[in-house]
Formats: sequence, C-alpha cells, structure tokens
Amino acid sequence: MKRIAMTGLLIGACLIPVTAFGATNVSYQKGMVQNKQLGYSVKATETLKKAIAQDKVALIKNKTVKSKYGTVTRSGTFSLYYKVKGKDQLLVNLNYEPKKLSKKQFDRQVGYGTYLGTKDNKTYYYVQPTEAVKGAVGNKTIERLITYHVPRMMKTFKLQ
Repeated sequence: MKRIAMTGLLIGACLIPVTAFGATNVSYQKGMVQNKQLGYSVKATETLKKAIAQDKVALIKNKTVKSKYGTVTRSGTFSLYYKVKGKDQLLVNLNYEPKKLSKKQFDRQVGYGTYLGTKDNKTYYYVQPTEAVKGAVGNKTIERLITYHVPRMMKTFKLQ
C-alpha cells in the first residue's frame, strides 16, 4: 500500500509542473502567437518566423514570477529570445498588469514598456531589452530583430 501511495505521489509531483506550465495557454502556429483564454494574438514577421523555424529564436511561455521588486512576468504571456552562446538575448516580453489602466495611468504607474491596450481588467504591454548580453554585442542580426522586426510584430497585437 505504501508503494502505491508513493508512486501516486511521484506521478503527482511530476504532473504538477507540466500542468502549471501548460496552463499558460500560449500557442504558436504558422507565425501566430496567441492565447485564446486571454484573448490576444500577434503575428510574427517573416524574418522572425524563419528564425523560430531555424531554432535561432525561442518562444518561451511565461509563468508568473515574483521578485523582491514585484512581478516580473505573468502566466499566459510570452517572451522571444535569440539563442547566443552563454546567456540568450531577450528580444521581447509581452506582459500585463492585472488592472485596467489608460495610457496616461500606465505611464505613471508602470513607467516602462510599450502600452498595447486593455481587456477584462488587464492592461497589456511589451518590453524590449535595454542592453545586450555578452554574446549578442555587435550582432547586426539581433540588433535588426530588436529595432525593426519586434516593433513591426507587436503592431499586429490584437485583443479579441
């Protein structure tokens, strides 16, 4: 009986992280990143789609992460990272505040990132890196993705 209980405990411990990660409901198909539960979609540029297909860019499904300074990311959002040797380079992080804020309120209360809009008491915004990681310094491809392709992609952000 103890062996069955222990096996059930181990299976439960293994399933909880997978279930929690899957609960983000972020999907990527044919260049479209979306979360039907939160009701947003965003279309990647051809260059970003190609980089994702070639495994140069990773789409990370965020989980809610709290630091001593506050919440860093929230479940149901995503980040794009360019894979470089050492530490990967952030390209963009979609996030939200769990309250409805106007653009003016967002600028005052959050103070960073690019405002995208509100839906269901959530204010969506995205953040881009402020500096390059060691392996990305001077890489023109990464620079072009950050300065041109990511802003173009985020202009396609839609709330249903």
